[in-house]
Amino acid sequence: MRSHHRCVSVLALLSLLLGHFGRRILAESDALAGDRGFQRLY
Repeated sequence: MRSHHRCVSVLALLSLLLGHFGRRILAESDALAGDRGFQRLY
């Protein structure tokens, strides 16, 4: 059970990091691609 809890906490940390870097990558790719790509995502 403890290993499962540790795995869940690691997954939560990874999801937080992915969300942070994902937003950053989206912003950079938006700057490269222009407003058209961003409007398609949102």
